[in-house]
Amino acid sequence: MPEPPRSRAVLIGTAKYEDAAFPQLPAAANSLAGMRAVLTDPALCGWPDERVTVESDPSDWRGLARRLRALARETDDVLLLYFVGHGVLLPNGELCLAVSDTDPADPDLTGLEYRRVRDLLRDSPAATKIVMLDCCYSGRAIETLAALDNVADTTDVRGVYTLTASDHTAHVVPLAEQAEVPTSFTGAFLTLIREGVKDGPETLTLGDLYLHLRRRLTAHGLPSPNQRGTDTADRHPFTRNPAHRREPEPSPSPRLRPQPGLAADRPRFTPAEPHGPWSVAPGLPMLLSEESAGATAVAFSPDGAVLATGHSDGTVRLWNRLLRGVTPLPPAPYTPPEDDRDRGPVAVTAIAVTSGARQVAYAAAKRDVGLWSLDGGTPGHRFLSNHSVSSLGRLNVVSLAFSPDGRLLAAGHSHWESVVGRCHVWNTRDGRRLETLAEPPETGRGPLTHPNEHALVFLPDGRLQVFQHGGSRTGVTTYRPGDDGDALIDAPPADTGTITGFESAAFSPDGRTVVTTSPGWTWIWHATEDGFPGKAVLGPRTNATSVVVGPEGRVAAMWAPGEPLRVWDLHTLEQVGAPMPFSGQTKAVAFAPDGASLVVGDAEWAVRLWRPG
Repeated sequence: MPEPPRSRAVLIGTAKYEDAAFPQLPAAANSLAGMRAVLTDPALCGWPDERVTVESDPSDWRGLARRLRALARETDDVLLLYFVGHGVLLPNGELCLAVSDTDPADPDLTGLEYRRVRDLLRDSPAATKIVMLDCCYSGRAIETLAALDNVADTTDVRGVYTLTASDHTAHVVPLAEQAEVPTSFTGAFLTLIREGVKDGPETLTLGDLYLHLRRRLTAHGLPSPNQRGTDTADRHPFTRNPAHRREPEPSPSPRLRPQPGLAADRPRFTPAEPHGPWSVAPGLPMLLSEESAGATAVAFSPDGAVLATGHSDGTVRLWNRLLRGVTPLPPAPYTPPEDDRDRGPVAVTAIAVTSGARQVAYAAAKRDVGLWSLDGGTPGHRFLSNHSVSSLGRLNVVSLAFSPDGRLLAAGHSHWESVVGRCHVWNTRDGRRLETLAEPPETGRGPLTHPNEHALVFLPDGRLQVFQHGGSRTGVTTYRPGDDGDALIDAPPADTGTITGFESAAFSPDGRTVVTTSPGWTWIWHATEDGFPGKAVLGPRTNATSVVVGPEGRVAAMWAPGEPLRVWDLHTLEQVGAPMPFSGQTKAVAFAPDGASLVVGDAEWAVRLWRPG
């Protein structure tokens, strides 16, 4: 929050215009009053009344500019400038803010050109400068376009955050309805501040507010806002969050003690500092383009060169390191069973991609596993034969994994009842499924029957490691693909003890850590030189129902419908940073291979790259 003696907010609103060419704008006066009210509310933004200057219906842009410059020069912490009124586009493409006596025939001589605002921002010693523009063409203040009829980048000032209502025409209700309502953009912004963000942090930054504001406006068919921030201005804590709820104190329960030599010397997230093509600044989600929205499955290639996303409409997209869709793959033609003919495209439930993106495998809800081959110029597609969807009751595939050389593909499911439920392995070169994996031998406590093979991972040496659950029994079995095409058990399964059940399970990429989660309970196994222990240890107490484990088993991301995404240190059992904002509808999560960030698919949002901070 701002330091009052060193901060200044200047609110400018023009509702009355002398020239009839500018429609009167009563909603601007309401917006001005509403903005002042939330800024000075001690339960929200908390600005002292004397540090908020209101310019209502100003005229004579020269006098206004002089007053703004004087206030800007004496502010060295936070400078906030808000304008609501009419905006005019000049012949050179610059934005001009219309004041009461602006002449529409000569706006450059009678209005406040935005370039002058940019100049006074540059001259101000304020550490953080915030500009909010609620007018037509306000997006021109942050665009960088090359053509002569467009403007230059006008926020080339360090430490500036600019939030604009529209790149084109802003929206207001009809004049007859403006007596008691603000403009559409400011109205949505004020409502957001007053209501807060459910499951959001205690304090909302400008970046937090923008994500939620854009969703609200576009959901109502209103113009999409725009933003730009230099340095870390978008991380400025703008308001307290009225909807914030404090986490209840955890009830006493047995905890996993940190393992000697693992927890003490390692950073709580991998790596210690962001690096690599998918890295982002801590706490600041980066959005991919809107076409990534609705992602229900996400996966990186092992070399980190490609991100694959599967979507609710059955499509698959590949993204390169520049975050551009390089290969859109449409839903493949599919003939469903007779009792499923009325269904359209279904969501992708799992996805995997090889290094170099030469092959992409995906599974859709209760349908066969598909394989895209991208070696040639035209992508080739086929459904893999004899999958459990067709032969074992149309089970949902929840995990897919390629062997390191891409020759084999394994699929696991989350079915609890099937007596023949086994993960399936295919030879990707000819599409042939390997013979059903052999029954695991009995351990001292009997065989693992009715297994739910939810989690699986290929080890660097090509062996397949599977986490099995039967009744209340759990175990880790390792398979060695045979040269003759059969999959043979490499060693007796490691009996990992008894748990009552789980919603989700996941291995770390190296296969040495496995985590299961269900509401209220998390169980963790860390392998030692002697293999996996025979008893699980209790992990963080959360309401999570889904989990993915990061590189080397150091951290895990956990989430559930309606619950924010959190990252936990698996050795200290402490939460890493704050939960991800606006993540109550998370559908899929994956760690980047270098551990620099997470990629998050959501039911509403575009795919986001995130690193807890």
